[in-house]
Amino acid sequence: MIEATIDTASVSRQLSVIGRLDKEILPEIMEDVASMLYDRVQFYPPQLPNQRYVRTGTYRRSVYQDSMPIRNGHRAEAGSTGAIQNGRRYDAYLKDGRHQAAIHAGRWFTMTDDAENTMPELEELLGEALNRMVANDS
Repeated sequence: MIEATIDTASVSRQLSVIGRLDKEILPEIMEDVASMLYDRVQFYPPQLPNQRYVRTGTYRRSVYQDSMPIRNGHRAEAGSTGAIQNGRRYDAYLKDGRHQAAIHAGRWFTMTDDAENTMPELEELLGEALNRMVANDS
């Protein structure tokens, strides 16, 4: 006969930590990730050889970060989402994967690229936060 022992107190403690994650940690983590994404969105690739257009920095200056409460009705009290936006009319030609101009494709990361490239940092921050919470509750 094989016997297994499960420490239900430990499992309960870990589950209680996960239940607190959205209220205590997630809003702060999302702000950190939004800031990382904000920095990525503003990135300018190197200029083309013999480029005649003189960059003015207007695109970089027009990117802004806005935080707002979650409004989809699901756990609205849990925290916030960060929105990275740019009001320039040519933004889609630089950063939108569906409308990006051919001259920018492959040189400028799209918003989707920027978001996907931020995922490893998000996963790392979440893992660290969970580990801290479990360690503090032990």
